[in-house]
Amino acid sequence: IIYKSMKLKHLMRVLLVLLLGSGIAKAQTKYGFKICGVEVNSGNVKKLNEIEGVTVGAGGNISYSPETNTLSIKDVSMQAEGVRMCLYVYSAYKNLPFTLHLEGENQFNTTHKEAFGMECDARIEGSGELFIRTNHYGIFVHHDATLAIEDCSLEIVSETHGEGYTGISGYWHTQPKLVIKNASIYAKASGKENVPYPYAIGGFESITLEGSVITQPSNAEIGSYTFYWDGASYTKQFVMSGDKPITEVRIEKVIPYEFSICG
Repeated sequence: IIYKSMKLKHLMRVLLVLLLGSGIAKAQTKYGFKICGVEVNSGNVKKLNEIEGVTVGAGGNISYSPETNTLSIKDVSMQAEGVRMCLYVYSAYKNLPFTLHLEGENQFNTTHKEAFGMECDARIEGSGELFIRTNHYGIFVHHDATLAIEDCSLEIVSETHGEGYTGISGYWHTQPKLVIKNASIYAKASGKENVPYPYAIGGFESITLEGSVITQPSNAEIGSYTFYWDGASYTKQFVMSGDKPITEVRIEKVIPYEFSICG
């Protein structure tokens, strides 16, 4: 009886080890972001095109590189339903800034939630375009993150008949930064006024333009704006016209002319 009991215990230990080993083997690596509300991990990273809400056009593709923490999209449309975002980056995988690489024409559509939200440093780059349509925030930068928009084209429209939101915004309670470098951006926000909403681009600790200029409105500029919300005072940088944030702005990449005068 004792021998049988010992044998049974040994068998149970072996089974437990096998079960734990199986669980470890099946553990999936999370990469710190979601697409249309779905966690991207090592189990689904090779089939991102199958995520509900993602549509890849003819000749297009969507892929992710963990080595560089880069999501590449070409001719991709994302439709996030309910309170889901098209793209939500909540942590920096291996402490690398998140990169969204654009090729072709791409579209993010959301309702009731920002289209692209981030809680860590991120960059949008590439030769492609990204069109965002929402009745909420277009792009929202949380915490003390820096968003760099480089060498690409963005068109962001936040349109609602209710209280207005923004095209690109930082989280007022922290110190996010925005850098626009050699990029073209059109941002527009509409809706009922509830100061400082609606606004095209703003709410950042700093906004920096490099190789890009504001072309419309002609009198627009980056400036500091002080406002009150829920009894607290905030001073942040916005794209301004006069003494208030503007609701529509066009920023163009500076294209150098290929000639010189007098040397």
